Amino acid sequence: MTRTATATTADGTLRRRPVIGYLHERCLITEQLRSDLEAMGELRLVPPTVEGLADVDVLCTFAGFFLDRDLLEAAPRLLACVDLGTAIHCDVDAATDLGIAVLHAPGANAQAVAEHTVGLALALGNGIVRSDRRMRSGEFKLAHVRTWGLEFHGRTIGLVGFGHVARRVARIARAGLGMRVLVWCRQPEEAESAGYEPVSLPELMRAADIVSVHLALNPDTRGLVSGELLRLMKPSALVVVTARVEVLDLDTLTELVVQGGIAGAALDTWPDHIPDYSSPLMDHPNVVLTEANAGLTDIAARNMAEAVADAVRATLKGVRPAVATIVNPGTWPPRLRVGRTR
Repeated sequence: MTRTATATTADGTLRRRPVIGYLHERCLITEQLRSDLEAMGELRLVPPTVEGLADVDVLCTFAGFFLDRDLLEAAPRLLACVDLGTAIHCDVDAATDLGIAVLHAPGANAQAVAEHTVGLALALGNGIVRSDRRMRSGEFKLAHVRTWGLEFHGRTIGLVGFGHVARRVARIARAGLGMRVLVWCRQPEEAESAGYEPVSLPELMRAADIVSVHLALNPDTRGLVSGELLRLMKPSALVVVTARVEVLDLDTLTELVVQGGIAGAALDTWPDHIPDYSSPLMDHPNVVLTEANAGLTDIAARNMAEAVADAVRATLKGVRPAVATIVNPGTWPPRLRVGRTR
């Protein structure tokens, strides 16, 4: 493999006008971000292919597109991959080996996702969506109302994971709804120091009235909430998932909902971001589904846009980002991006 440097000056800036690629229109989450990026370089919608990435200097990645080692190796000019939020959509080890910086914005939309999580739980527990459908279909008759809602005060919510989103859900649940908060995470001392109850995962599944899942998807967490664990839940329990749904056994969750093994579920995602319209969950009355929009609010969009613009600007100037986080700091500054000739 022959290595050649891109056209950068001694201080790390590019001699030519840089190409800033993005994989999906939703990468440009605000018009201000589009304007900011256009001021920094040639902004271009590119496919995740060898040809598409051939002359891209900075790439804005997006859910549903994963850049593996082969694609990264085929991008000789690539300085950095930048993601809107917490998730990372490239092979970080490969990027590190190749000197490509990976940047993201953990926490940029955490408050939005936390509020959406609580909203899903309330909608599910109180049959709000089901009631709305009945009203719109003309089925409402006061004498026939026999559905009791779930009052959350005094009940227990179990948080699987304790990152940016889960911490905010914990605060809302305890301070706003008067709930007991149980937490499972790999550093239980963090939950304890924050004033919550760290427990084992089986304990959490047995005790929680609401199980809320907040795990980043990676090889260690894929399927971590197994069918065996899901079957420990009480029949009255609810499950809320605003993380990637691949962290749990969706088949078992579906079975439990359909057979009445749990009281209901709310999901914001589907495996690989592809909804399964044949799933029994689609038209089940005790299921609430949203379209992967948990983290999309006006303020979250602004936060993410600012982080992306900061990451791209810092990459092109070879300076430390003020807002974005560098996942693989050993690649920084990316002022002498080395490429490959094919």
